[in-house]
Amino acid sequence: MSSLHEFEMIQRIQRTLSSLSKLDWLVGIGDDAAVRKISAHHFELITQDILLEKIHFIAKTAKDFVKLGWKALAVNLSDIAAMGGLPIGAVIGLGIPSSANIRDVDSLYQGLKECAEKYHCPIVGGDTNRSKSGWVIAVTVVGECKSFPILRKGAKIGDSLWVTGTLGDAALGWKLKQQRILNKEGEHFLRRLERPVPRLDWGGEFLRSKMVTGMIDLSDGLAGDVRHLMEASGVGFEIELEKIPRDPRFSLVCNKHRFSPYSLLLEGGEDYELLFTVRKGEEMRFENLLQKKSIEATCIGRVTKNRKLVFLENAKKIKKSFVGFQHF
Repeated sequence: MSSLHEFEMIQRIQRTLSSLSKLDWLVGIGDDAAVRKISAHHFELITQDILLEKIHFIAKTAKDFVKLGWKALAVNLSDIAAMGGLPIGAVIGLGIPSSANIRDVDSLYQGLKECAEKYHCPIVGGDTNRSKSGWVIAVTVVGECKSFPILRKGAKIGDSLWVTGTLGDAALGWKLKQQRILNKEGEHFLRRLERPVPRLDWGGEFLRSKMVTGMIDLSDGLAGDVRHLMEASGVGFEIELEKIPRDPRFSLVCNKHRFSPYSLLLEGGEDYELLFTVRKGEEMRFENLLQKKSIEATCIGRVTKNRKLVFLENAKKIKKSFVGFQHF
C-alpha cells in the first residue's frame, strides 16, 4: 500500500467495479459525491468520509469530542457543498474502543447534533461496533440538487481558477497544536482546524449562477486537490502563489515560529474551502455576484492546455514542486 497514492488506489477500485451497471447513477467513483437522477430537476447526492484516531484526530477531553463530532459531519457537508447541493440527512458509523467512556460518546454526538442543527442535516441512523484500534468515525451524508450538480471535470482552457475563504489556517492550527503553542495568537487557527465551515450557501450560489464550470472542496491541500481537477478535466493550471488568500495574521505567526508558509498553504490540507473554475469571459459578472451575495472568493490562476501544474511567483515559474496530503 505504501507504494500507491490515494488516486492510484481509487483508479484500481474503479477498474475492479467497472463492469457493474450504474443504472440511474449518473456519477460514481471519482468526484466529491455520487449523483443519482431522481427527476428532470432533482438529483440525489451521497458521500462518505472516515476519521481515524491518531491519523485525523487525538481526542482526550469532553470538549475534544464535541469538536470532533462537529468536524466529522462538517467535512462531509463540504463534499455536498462542492457539488452545489444541500444535505438531506446523515448516518453515523462508529467504532468505539473498549477504553472509551460513555461520556465521550455523549460528547461526540453533542458535536454532531450542533453541526446537524446549524446546517439542517438530520441524523437519521447508523451503526456502532467495538474497535480494537482506536476510534473510527464514518459519516455518510445524502444531499440533493435542484439542477445537475457541478462536477470536477468541467474546467475548460481559458477559465479562471478561484478559491473561497483563506487557506493554510487549519494546517497552521495543527502545527501549533503539535508543538503545544496554545496561546491567543493561535486561537483562530485552532478553531479553523477543529470547527471547519462547510460552504453550503456559497456552493449553492455557484450552481445557480451557471458560471462555475468545475469544483472540488479542499481537504488534502491546494496542491493535491487541484490535481484532481486536472485529472478529471484533462487540463493544466497556472497558480500565482502571491494571490493565494490568507488570514492577515498567517504570515506573522509562520515567521515567528519558522514555519514554511507555502508548505502550509499548498500541502497542509483540511481547509474545506471550495476550489473552482469560472467560465472564460464571465469574470466581471462573477465578481458582481460575489459582491452581491457577500461571498469571499479570490482568483488565483487560470486553466491551461498543457496538462501540467505550474506555480508562479511574481509572474516567474518556480522550480519547487508541491504535493498535497498523501493518505498512503
